[in-house]
Amino acid sequence: MMAPGKKVLTTDKVGLIDADFLKYLVIHDVGKSIKEKTAYLYEDPAIHFLKERIANITNRFEAKGLIFLFSGPSQKTFRASIAFDKKYKGKRDYTELYEGQEEDKAKVIGYVKNRYPSLIFNDLEADDLVCMLQDKDTFVFSKDKDLKQIPGTHYHIMDEYFYNISNEEGFEFLMRQMIEGDSVDNITGIKGIGPVGINQLLTNQQVKTMHHIVLNKFVEKMGLWNGIDAFCETWNLVRLRNTRGDYFISKYKSAFDLLRMIKNQ
Repeated sequence: MMAPGKKVLTTDKVGLIDADFLKYLVIHDVGKSIKEKTAYLYEDPAIHFLKERIANITNRFEAKGLIFLFSGPSQKTFRASIAFDKKYKGKRDYTELYEGQEEDKAKVIGYVKNRYPSLIFNDLEADDLVCMLQDKDTFVFSKDKDLKQIPGTHYHIMDEYFYNISNEEGFEFLMRQMIEGDSVDNITGIKGIGPVGINQLLTNQQVKTMHHIVLNKFVEKMGLWNGIDAFCETWNLVRLRNTRGDYFISKYKSAFDLLRMIKNQ
């Protein structure tokens, strides 16, 4: 909840909420209440804590509108079908905090979908939805560092302010992701190059030449054919979907229509 007397931020932009984190925060809240033997205080602990978490978002600012975005099932998203080097998110091993946890996750999605503008597609992750909808009239609300590759307005959750990421900053972050990979999602990147090596490769380089530097490093490490293949695979795994092409726009027409409707309110 917002502290008494604290000034509410105002924006004429639509907030794109990467809402996956709501599921995990609520599960954590419920698990903690079970451990502390306080869950019995609430008729439905998951809904109780979800309402608190949503209020924590909506009390931060007055926006043109909000859209809550959820991921489809991990192994049904398009990334699962393009990963060759390692199974996408194959290292994730979920241990339930309590019995009924998965039902509570579904309950979170259902509650939000029934009460707020929201989107979910089986083949996309919430990150992708945020990226494809982001424009001059929206802002990103997310705890996920991967969304730093998205240019435009973002909301800093910890320090509670709006800031902008330029095209150049977003692309440089993406190139760093290409090299680093993502151990959480089981994306390899380029083995043997740590943060120091990445800085040496990319610091003070022109953005328009960074992809050449990164591609050359893939080829240097893996050879011509495998290096180019690995570069393309890694790009498609770490690059969030952007709006490009008539087919793409028509396939996800309902998402663009929802954003347009909220903008025109």
